[in-house]
Amino acid sequence: MLSIFRKINWLIRLPKTRLRSLIAIALFSCLLIVTSQISSQAAKRIKFNFGLLGFNIELQDLDFFAQTGQIPPNLKFYLHRISPKKRAQLQSFLKQTYKIQPWVAYRFAHTSVGERLLDRMGDFVQIPQDINGFYGIRAAILKTVTSPESNNLLNLLKNFPTDIKLDLPEIIDLLQRINSTERAGQNLITALAKQTSNKQNLTNNWDNLGVLGTFSVKQQTITFYDESRDRTLVSDFYLPQTTESQIPLIVISNGLGAQRTRFNELGNYLASYGFAVLIPEHPGSDYQRQREFIQGLHQENFAAGDYLERPKDISFLLDRLSTTQGDTSKQLDNIDTSQLDTSNVGVFGYSIGGTTALSLAGAKLDFVQLANDCNQTLDLTNISRLYQCRALEINTQKYEPDQLADRRIKAVYLFVPFGKSLFSPQSLQQIETPILWQVVDRDFLTSLSKEQVPLYNNLQNSDRYFVLSENLPHSTAILSEERSAKQQRQANTGRKYQNILSLIFFNRYIGSNSKYNNYLSQQFLAEIIDPDYKLYLTKELPKSNE
Repeated sequence: MLSIFRKINWLIRLPKTRLRSLIAIALFSCLLIVTSQISSQAAKRIKFNFGLLGFNIELQDLDFFAQTGQIPPNLKFYLHRISPKKRAQLQSFLKQTYKIQPWVAYRFAHTSVGERLLDRMGDFVQIPQDINGFYGIRAAILKTVTSPESNNLLNLLKNFPTDIKLDLPEIIDLLQRINSTERAGQNLITALAKQTSNKQNLTNNWDNLGVLGTFSVKQQTITFYDESRDRTLVSDFYLPQTTESQIPLIVISNGLGAQRTRFNELGNYLASYGFAVLIPEHPGSDYQRQREFIQGLHQENFAAGDYLERPKDISFLLDRLSTTQGDTSKQLDNIDTSQLDTSNVGVFGYSIGGTTALSLAGAKLDFVQLANDCNQTLDLTNISRLYQCRALEINTQKYEPDQLADRRIKAVYLFVPFGKSLFSPQSLQQIETPILWQVVDRDFLTSLSKEQVPLYNNLQNSDRYFVLSENLPHSTAILSEERSAKQQRQANTGRKYQNILSLIFFNRYIGSNSKYNNYLSQQFLAEIIDPDYKLYLTKELPKSNE
């Protein structure tokens, strides 16, 4: 048993990072990583297996500790080996509640992505006799989210239908990889901070871009039907009220299952500065698809074919907006589309929308590379690969490598995109479109070190920018009830950064206001950052020491 704790103590003594303080906690809480069968029985103990050795923890002891903060006799040997601060974190973590809709959990647990994730977690979280814990995990999750009691880790453990067996060597290996990923991200932030610290503020004559611009904005919902694909495209359209004869256009491609209203603030903001903005729904991966999925109308929460259809949606909309120009019979209601410059278009892409934008910029899907990556053991530090692997469902005979690129796209803003397995390095190296690539350090969906940085480093064009937002997450969804106030502040800060960065980037490459050219700099970012959520901008990433 002492050899087991030498391993655990080695983990606890790792160099201090945000993750290190949770290493000991993770040994008790790895079940929380994943989301049908319900058993009337329940787990009574957790067995930590370590080769021929092992030890047990009774759930009633863990429950007593979580409810009172006192250490029962059977846990003293374990909990006295971590600091009082970590014990307090463990107690809080066991009781922290989450907002999870039961039907969302149930439906996700039955998708191909959910089942593969649960199966991989079942390698770590087993039932007795070394059996994969897939069904036990799924049963515990479903019972927890449908219970009147709180959705927290402690109740999840209690609702596991059998005793729990944790493969400690595998968990330690996973935690080492998680810590390595976290350390790589922290090293990148440290290097970026040093790289940008010598950049002095040359002037204080910056405009206040945190407020709306001077143009009033007209917003309208428009609908086009693509007969060739039997696809109805509903979009929100924002038009600045200006006499300019040529208005540059920005298309916002949303994330998976998101409502187009998610970016209405960004659309209104950019239009107030003179850009026309179009925010379309992508029928196979939009909010409506998500609702239908939850209702049981689809097995999967998005259509794999949308990796092809999303870029086509945007090209089709540009075609239609172009054909309405100069033809009064085809004008949109109360909107003069003759003002639009549909040959000078920017795309803002969020998450899978960023993947869409990369295809429009010329990145080609590489199904050979994708199949090879998807045959590897699932890396739980980069969940986005599961979603990328869905592209293997596409009939490759219908895919022409050059069919998704659109030369009208002159600038691309990517926010936490994914595509390391989808796009080959050679394909990304050929992109010439200017790109601003924004990432966040707290992203378990699209790993900073394993997904974002390698993708960005494959770009070779000179007009590329890497912006890292510190302490912000991939999504602004509020899950933890205890942290809702902090998460709301994160969401507000994230929107502020996206608004301003989008404005200065698109003005630099498709706008007509040259005064914003100098704003695309670390000097300007120093003026707008929140001290708790810093921004770093660079064109060349520092070399990794990992």
